[in-house]
Amino acid sequence: MPEADGFDLKADSSASDNIRTIWSYTLSLLKISNMYNGNHLGFVIFDEPKQHSIHEKDMIEFFNQAMLFHNNQIIIGFTQDQLESPQIFLDKLKKEGCNIIDLGTKAFK
Repeated sequence: MPEADGFDLKADSSASDNIRTIWSYTLSLLKISNMYNGNHLGFVIFDEPKQHSIHEKDMIEFFNQAMLFHNNQIIIGFTQDQLESPQIFLDKLKKEGCNIIDLGTKAFK
């Protein structure tokens, strides 16, 4: 298991810490591949990142980081009811050039 200065990154971290670590690792692989012309497919899917009780400010930062990859395809699935202010959040994403696909009644209820 990963450890840094006696701190066990798995056992001594919360669930939200662990998911942010996974997000960072996944986006870092994509970033390094882009920097060094690696063989990453340039395609990443995150499913329901908010389900891990992540604060909305951390979700916004996650989306901000994901939006840095203009030449790649990043799909993030989430339900609007998990957000404190969904319309403001969606408007910000649209303004940044994100393609929002609202599944409406096709989503699970």
